[in-house]
Amino acid sequence: MKYEKVIYRVCRGGGNLSSLRGFTLAEVLITLGIIGVVAALTMPALIQNYKKYVHSVKLKKFYSTMQQSIQLYNVYNDTLTENWSWWFPVQNVDYIENFWNTYLASNFKNILKTEKQNNTFYIYFSDGYILRIQRFTYDSLDIVLFLNKDYSKSYLGKDAFYFSIWKTSGFIPYQFTGDIDDMNNNLTPDEVKYTKDMHDRNNLINLCKKERQFCTQLLMHDGWEFKKDYPHKL
Repeated sequence: MKYEKVIYRVCRGGGNLSSLRGFTLAEVLITLGIIGVVAALTMPALIQNYKKYVHSVKLKKFYSTMQQSIQLYNVYNDTLTENWSWWFPVQNVDYIENFWNTYLASNFKNILKTEKQNNTFYIYFSDGYILRIQRFTYDSLDIVLFLNKDYSKSYLGKDAFYFSIWKTSGFIPYQFTGDIDDMNNNLTPDEVKYTKDMHDRNNLINLCKKERQFCTQLLMHDGWEFKKDYPHKL
């Protein structure tokens, strides 16, 4: 008993047991409620920022690897886009597969598998993203980078991003000007006319809002970062 009193006095500063007071149930519940409200307000923003960061890193890596593929080829050959066999049949997946294996595949070290579906060629990566290559015209390849493992649930501008390889301009974000002409021909009275200036950020934001394939060009303009005014929530 003597030792218990000594320990109690040391721990409680000599106070009496009857003077001790803990938190009531109501106070605990109020505190937990406040914590829950704060978490509910902050967690979506934290998750959103994390998604933006991860998407940004993957986009930068992919764009850099594709550009390096073209540059490495040019070191040992003539201009790559001038030498590519652009006259293979449109929508022929076997030719697309050969194109990938000949010019690009060796620079990607994390390929899990490839797949042919109808006229479309898919490349699956261990990083969790997927590449889709199609050809609709004689002078370009259409490439979509899916950052979602289930590409059927992906949306352009959110977790899918559109690129092109053109014979004249090489590998670039999607910026087909014919789409801009069509958009201007079908403007509503309250819409501002779109331009073909791919350096005008305001124009790129408006294009991204209207047609999501142009969002890739906006992201490249912003250094592959998702700015606060990026038109689409991830």
